[in-house]
Amino acid sequence: SANQPDKLIDIVNDVLEKKIVTMVGNITAAAFRTNVWTFTGPRISNFEIFIQHCLETGEAGAFRLVAAHMQDKAYMECAEAKQLMKDLFVSSQGLSAEAVSEMSPVLLSSSLWDPAVNIAHEEFAQSGYEYWSFVSLDQQTTAGHPIVQWPWPHGDLFLFFYREENIRGAVEADVDWDFATVNWLDEEAANFSPQAFAPMCSVCIGSPTLGQSEIKRQLLQNIQRACPVIIIDNTSGIGKQLGTAVQDIRNIWDAAPHTACRPFLDDGRASSLGHSCIPLDFLQALSAAKILQHAEQVFTASGTDDKLTLSDVVVLLDAVKRRPQAFRETVCVVDPLTESAHEAIKKLMSVFTSTQACAGESVSTELQRKLATRAWDLHLRLARSALHKWRVAILLLASIALLLLACTIIAILRLWCELRDVIAPGYGGELGTRIEEWLSNNKTVLDGLFVAAPVIMLVLMTIQTGFNVSQNWAKMHMGASWVVAELYLFLGSVAPYDKGAAVNQKRFLRRLRVMVKGSPSFAMDGDNLDQGTDADASPGIELDKLNREVGLQLYGIRRGCCPCRCRALRSCCGTRCCSSGNNLAQADLVEPVSAESYMEVRIQPLRHRYLKTVWKATVFRKCTNALLMLVICVSVLLGSTEKFYVWLPVAAAIANVLANLSNWLTPPAFLPAVNNALMVFQKLDLLWQGSDLRENRSEATKRLMIRTTESAVLDVQRALARAMPMPEGLEDDDDMKEASSKIMTPFGQASLGPSHREPAVSNRVLYTAVRRPDQLLGG
Repeated sequence: SANQPDKLIDIVNDVLEKKIVTMVGNITAAAFRTNVWTFTGPRISNFEIFIQHCLETGEAGAFRLVAAHMQDKAYMECAEAKQLMKDLFVSSQGLSAEAVSEMSPVLLSSSLWDPAVNIAHEEFAQSGYEYWSFVSLDQQTTAGHPIVQWPWPHGDLFLFFYREENIRGAVEADVDWDFATVNWLDEEAANFSPQAFAPMCSVCIGSPTLGQSEIKRQLLQNIQRACPVIIIDNTSGIGKQLGTAVQDIRNIWDAAPHTACRPFLDDGRASSLGHSCIPLDFLQALSAAKILQHAEQVFTASGTDDKLTLSDVVVLLDAVKRRPQAFRETVCVVDPLTESAHEAIKKLMSVFTSTQACAGESVSTELQRKLATRAWDLHLRLARSALHKWRVAILLLASIALLLLACTIIAILRLWCELRDVIAPGYGGELGTRIEEWLSNNKTVLDGLFVAAPVIMLVLMTIQTGFNVSQNWAKMHMGASWVVAELYLFLGSVAPYDKGAAVNQKRFLRRLRVMVKGSPSFAMDGDNLDQGTDADASPGIELDKLNREVGLQLYGIRRGCCPCRCRALRSCCGTRCCSSGNNLAQADLVEPVSAESYMEVRIQPLRHRYLKTVWKATVFRKCTNALLMLVICVSVLLGSTEKFYVWLPVAAAIANVLANLSNWLTPPAFLPAVNNALMVFQKLDLLWQGSDLRENRSEATKRLMIRTTESAVLDVQRALARAMPMPEGLEDDDDMKEASSKIMTPFGQASLGPSHREPAVSNRVLYTAVRRPDQLLGG
C-alpha cells in the first residue's frame, strides 16, 4: 500500500529509539558505578529525555545535578514558577550538620507539571510530556511549556543562584524578586562553571533537524582539550560522520593494524610501514582525505552546516598526534545497534575513569620523551657493557677451572702409568701400553705444561682479582637495572618524581649521574645525559630498534622468530609474529605510563621471563647436582678399591668445577628472589583482576604497582649480582623515604580527575551527605 513505506520508517524509528534508550541506560549505569554525575543547565537536551525514559523503566540511574539562576527570565514570567521559587527560598536553611541530619522535606505544588491544570501550552495540555513538536527551546514555540518555566525537575541536587536586594540596614538579605535575567534560559547568568566543579564529559546524540555546526565545533574543542566525549553511533547528523572518523583513527590500536588501517593510509607512506611499526607510525601515515571519504560514504549529510569537512578531519588528526593516549582513553564511540550492554559499559567505564580526562597538555612532553630516550640508550649501553664483562668473567673462571682439571688429569695419568706395574700389573693391555708410550714420547712437552700451567693460572687469577672483573660486571649490571627502575618511576610520576615537570627532570638527571658514577671502563661524562635536555638534540636511537633491544635485554623477547616465508605471510595478512609474550612490538617506551600500559609492557613480560628463568635455573641446578652426586659416587668407588684410588684428585677437581659453575650461574639467593618476584606479580595480577576499572586506573594503584614491581625486580638483580648495595647519594634521598600511606592525597588538595580519595573532614560541610563527583556528564 501507499502507507507501507511510512509504516516501515515508523517501525525503524521506534526500534532505533528503544536501542538509544538502552544505550543511554548503559551510560547511566557506567556513570553510577564510577561516581559520575549528570549535569543539566537551564536548557535541556535529548540526553535528559532519554535518561528519564530509562528511569521510568526501572533502570538504575546516575546522580543528577541541576544548576540554574533562580531569577531567570523564563521562570520569572510565570507566576506559578515564581511562587515556587519563593517557597523554596523561605523554607531554606543554612548548611550545617544539624540541618542535614534533621532535614524535613518541603512540599511544593505540582500544578505546574499537571497537564489538566497548566493549559498555557496547547500541546502540553493535550499530550503532557509524551509529545511536543518543537525542536528548539526558543521563546516563541515553547512559551508556557513547563520545561522552560522551571529547571529540569528530575534531579537529585539543585544549585540555585540568585541576586539579593540592595537594602541598607536589613538584618538578612532577601532575594530581589523584581529582578530577572536579560536572556531567556540564560546559562551564563548563574555564574557556575561545571568544568571547575569536575571534568565535563559530553554525550553526542545525532539529530537530523537541528543545525550541527555548533555541536561539531564543541566536540572538536573537547577532543583537543582531552575532555571525555561519548558519541552514539548510527544516529543522524554530525555524530555519525564524526563517529566514523574516530573509529577509523582508532584502528591504529587494532590487533592487526595493517589490515584495519590499509584503506585509510596515505599512498606514499603505506609501503614504508613494516611489520614492527608502532601505532604512532600508522597515525603519521593516515590520510585525512580517505577518512573523510569513508565518513561521507557511510552517511551523507544534508544541508551545508552539518557536514564533516577536510579541515575538521585535519584538526582531529592533529589533536590525536599531539596526545594519542589522551584520545585513546577519552573518546569513545558506542553503537546501540550492535554492541551488548557488557561491551558498552566496559568502554564507557574506561572513559569515565581515564586519568587523562581534562588533563592539561604538558609543555615538556617532547623534552620528557628525549630524556626517556636518553635513559633507555644509557641502559642499553650499560647492559651491553655488563654482558661483555660477564662473558670475560665466565671465560676467566672456566679457563682457570679447566686448566686445573687438565693438569690434574695429566699428572694423575703419568702417575698411573708409572705405578701401573706396581698397583695393577698388566692392567689396560695394549691401550695402557700406547698411553705410556705417548706420555714418554711427549715428556718434554708435558714437563713444560706442568711448569707453564701454574704460571698461566696465576696470571688469570691476577687478572680476575686485580681488574675486579666480577665486581665490575656487578656494577654495570646493577647500574642498568637501576636506570630502568628510575625510568619507570619517572614515567609513572611516582615519588620522588611526583613534583613539577622541571623539578622531576632535574632530579631524574641527577639520580642517573649518581647511578653511573664510578662505573669503570664506561664513557659516562655529563654531556651524554645533558644532551637529553637540549630541545634540538635528536634522541639518537629509533623507537623500533629501542623496542627490539629492550625486549631482548630485559625480557628475552626475540622478534622475527618465524621463518621468512611464514613471517612474510603474516605481514601480508596483517598479523603479528608469533613471539610469545611480546607486548612491546607496538608499545611506546618513552611515553608516560598508566597502570594498564605498565601491566602490559612491564609486569606481564617480566612474569613470562621469570617463569622461564625459574624453569631453566631449576633444570640446571638439578643437572649439576645430579652430576655432583655421580662424581661423589664414583669417588667412593675409587677410594674403596686398591687399584684406582690414585684417581681421587680428578674426581675432586671435577666436583670443584661443577660447584663453582653452579654457584656462579645460579647464586643461592637467586631462585628465592625470583620466586618472591613471581609471588609479587601474582598478587598484583589478583589485585588487578579483582578490582574494577575505576580502581585499576587510580593513581594509588599505579604507584603501588610500579614501586612494588621495581623493588621486586631490583631484589632479583641484587641476588644475581651478589647483593650490590644502593648507589651512594640515593640512600639519603628524602623522597625515597616517603611512606606508602602518603601516596593517598587529601580530597581538597587533589585534582578533579577520577580517584579514590576520601573527603576531607570539615566542621561546616557534611561530606557524607553528598560526595563530590569524579566527572559530570552532559548531552
